[in-house]
Amino acid sequence: MIRLIRAFVIATSWLLLNVSCAISQEMPVLFLDGKSHVELPRNLFDRTTKATIEVWVKWHRFNKWSRVFDFGREGNAVVLQNEKTSNTLNYRIWDKSGKRHGTQAKKAVNTGVWYHIATVSGPGGMEFYINGRFVDEDKYQGSLSEAAGGMNYVGKSNWSDDKLFEGYISDLRIWSKRRSQDEIRFSMYQALSGKEDGLLAYYRFTESDGDQVPNVVNPNAPARMVGTAKLENVPAIAPLLLPGELDKVAATHYEKAKTALDAREFVAAIREFEKLIDIYPGYKNANILHAQARRLEAKRQAENFYQAGTRSFQQGKYRQAYSNFQSALRQVTGFKDAQMQMRTALEKAKYRVAIYPFKSSILGANITLLQQALTANLIDGKSVFVEYVDQQMLNRLFIRHGIDFSMIAPTQTLAAAQKADIRVVVFGDLLTATATRSYPHREGKTAYTAMEYEGRIVGRGPQRTYYIVSQSVQVSCEATYKILDTQTGSVLRSGTARENLGDEVEYATYYGDVNTLMSHVYRDDGKWKAIPLYERRFDARRDLRSTEELRNEALKSLAKKIATEINRFTSSYSP
Repeated sequence: MIRLIRAFVIATSWLLLNVSCAISQEMPVLFLDGKSHVELPRNLFDRTTKATIEVWVKWHRFNKWSRVFDFGREGNAVVLQNEKTSNTLNYRIWDKSGKRHGTQAKKAVNTGVWYHIATVSGPGGMEFYINGRFVDEDKYQGSLSEAAGGMNYVGKSNWSDDKLFEGYISDLRIWSKRRSQDEIRFSMYQALSGKEDGLLAYYRFTESDGDQVPNVVNPNAPARMVGTAKLENVPAIAPLLLPGELDKVAATHYEKAKTALDAREFVAAIREFEKLIDIYPGYKNANILHAQARRLEAKRQAENFYQAGTRSFQQGKYRQAYSNFQSALRQVTGFKDAQMQMRTALEKAKYRVAIYPFKSSILGANITLLQQALTANLIDGKSVFVEYVDQQMLNRLFIRHGIDFSMIAPTQTLAAAQKADIRVVVFGDLLTATATRSYPHREGKTAYTAMEYEGRIVGRGPQRTYYIVSQSVQVSCEATYKILDTQTGSVLRSGTARENLGDEVEYATYYGDVNTLMSHVYRDDGKWKAIPLYERRFDARRDLRSTEELRNEALKSLAKKIATEINRFTSSYSP
C-alpha cells in the first residue's frame, strides 16, 4: 500500500508540475475513423481465468453498439461497448452457453474527453471502473478464457450488425490478475515498463512498424492495424505517458540513487531506488543496487545499535543494552557477538518475582483455582526480564536455604525471600466471592382457544393463562494485592480487582398444548378467524447456570485482571 501511495504521489506530482507542458507536448495514439480496427493475436487469452483490462479512450461519436474491445465470437465474448448510440457503457461477458453477464455505467462518458476505463473479471466477480472510480459490479466469476479461440478485436464487434468505433485509443493493458482499485488508480497516469508482475499484454499505440503495433511484454505477439487505422499525434494525456518520458524519469532516479550510494548516503539511495522501482520495475540493475543499499544501511544501523548496547551495558543499564543488541540483530542476523551480549544483558537485568499463595477465609471459594489461573496468566503475559516463582518453586528455593516455608512467620517473609534471591514479592487476599440467586418470578398472560367443528373455527373457546417466568443469579468477587520490594520492604504497587458475573433466564410455560393457544379469536365478515400465539419464549432456555460454575468463571476472570496489573508493573520495573 505504501508503495502504491508513493507511486501515486510521483505520478500526481508530474501532472501538477507539467500540466502546461502536457498541453503543448504531443503523443501518438491510435486513431480509428469508424471504418477501421485493430486485431490482437488469437489465443492470446485462452488460459486467462482472471483478468484486468485497462485502456485510455476518447470517443468522437457513439456509433451503434460500437466496441472499445471485443474478444471472442458472436454470442460468446468479452466486450466493452456503448449502449446503442448513447453514452452509456456496457462491460459484458457472454459465457460459453451464450448467457450474458455484465455491468453498466449509465451516461458515464462524453465525446471529446479522455477517459481511463478498467474492467476486472474472474473469481471475485466483474468490476467496472472509470477514471479510477468504481461504477458497477456483477457476481459472475468467468473471465477471458470463457471466450477462448475467438477473434480479439479493438474497435470492432464480433457481431456483424454492430458499427465500428470512432475516436482515439491509447495504452491498452491486459493483466492476467485482478487489480485493486488502488492499483488501477495509482498507475493509470504513467506508462509501464512491460516487466510488471502479471502483465500479459501491453500495447502503447505510440509506435508501429508498418501495420504492426508492438506488444511491450511479448514482441512475438504484436497487434495489427486493419483498414485506415493509424497512429496520430494528439496533446499528451499525461506527462508520464509520453514516449520516452518514463525512461527519462527512471534514469534521473537511477543517477541520483547511484550518486547517493557512492557517497554512502544509503537512506537517500534507498529512497531513490524505491521511487525508480515503483515506476519502472527491472530498470537496469536497480534491484541489485537497491538490495545492496539496504544491506549496507542495515549493517550501519546494526553497528550503531551494537555500540549503544555496549555503552549501556558498561553503565549498568542492562535492559537498554538488551534492547539495543536485539535491535542490532533485527537489522543483521548474527551480527558480531550481539546474540551472546544480549543473553548476558538479559541475565543481568532479569529478576525474580514470587507469587505468595493468596489468602482467603471464604467458605466454598476455590482459592486453588484462583492461584492456578493467576500463575498461568502471569506467565502468558510476562516480560522477558521477569522470572515468576510459584509456590512449588518457592518451597524448593526456601529448602535450599534451610527455610521451612510452612513454619515461617509473616514478619520473616521478606527476609527469607531476599535470602532466596527473590527481589519482588506479591501478596494477595480474596475478600469476597458471593453468589445471589433470585426466586422465580411468574407473570400471568392471557391467551384464547378456538372452537372447531369439522376442521372449521366456529367460535371462541375459553380464556387460558400462560406464564412468563424469570430468574437470575449474580456472583461478585473482590481481591486485593500488594507488590513489595524485598530489600527495602516498601510497597511498590497495590490495588483492588473486582469481577461481577451473572446469568438470567426468561421463558414461557403453559400446562397444556401451546399449539392450541391463540392470541386473538374474532369474527370478520361473518366468519370466525384466529391468530396463533407466537410466543418465542416457550422455546427459551430455562436452566440457570450454577453458582459454582459462575463463581469459578469469576475467579478466573479476577485472576486475569490481577495478572494484567502485575505484568504491567513488572515489565517496566527495573530493580
